[in-house]
Amino acid sequence: MLQKCLTTTVFLRVETEVVEYITPEYVSKRTGKKVHAAFPEGAKDDVNYDGTVKAAAYLLNNQCCVSINKTREFLGGGFGWEAETVQWDDLRPF
Repeated sequence: MLQKCLTTTVFLRVETEVVEYITPEYVSKRTGKKVHAAFPEGAKDDVNYDGTVKAAAYLLNNQCCVSINKTREFLGGGFGWEAETVQWDDLRPF
């Protein structure tokens, strides 16, 4: 009887997607305040993280016992951009 051999290869890919939204800024002649077009919903800060970044931070920090500073360094520094300080409230489980 012919026996079969099996081998498995597992690949892990880490991909970062950064989307920047740019809109012209104007000064209102009436009020003197700066105004611009609305950004997409959820884009309220200069840098916004989606649920995947928050989930990775939570997993590294809480399940893998990686310090928040090392988590920040890994999530940001390794990809050429600096992750801003993540608030602990953002790391709550789902």
